[in-house]
Amino acid sequence: MKFLLKVVVSCFIILLLVGTISYNYLEGWNYVDSLYFTTMILTTIGHPNLYPTTDISKVFTVFFSIIGIVIAIFSIYIVSAAYFEHRSRTMRNKNRIRRKRRLIKHRKNPD
Repeated sequence: MKFLLKVVVSCFIILLLVGTISYNYLEGWNYVDSLYFTTMILTTIGHPNLYPTTDISKVFTVFFSIIGIVIAIFSIYIVSAAYFEHRSRTMRNKNRIRRKRRLIKHRKNPD
């Protein structure tokens, strides 16, 4: 699971870099504006103050947003699955410790 989590985080960082560099090149925006717009696309928030103006950047935005949103949703799934797996493992360990303590206590003081 840790490997998959690393892959997902790496993909998301690569998406941010690809989007930022692409919008810098296609639209001539500075890197901060390009990163800002890329983040708005990937989080599906959107914002009316920046938008693609050329046909090629509009086409890029369509495909980039579809790919990015799919990867973002998959990322959320992987992170939440890792969290719940860790939580489940922790609860199992706590229950195992409680059972051992009860067994030891019962052996010392049989009713």
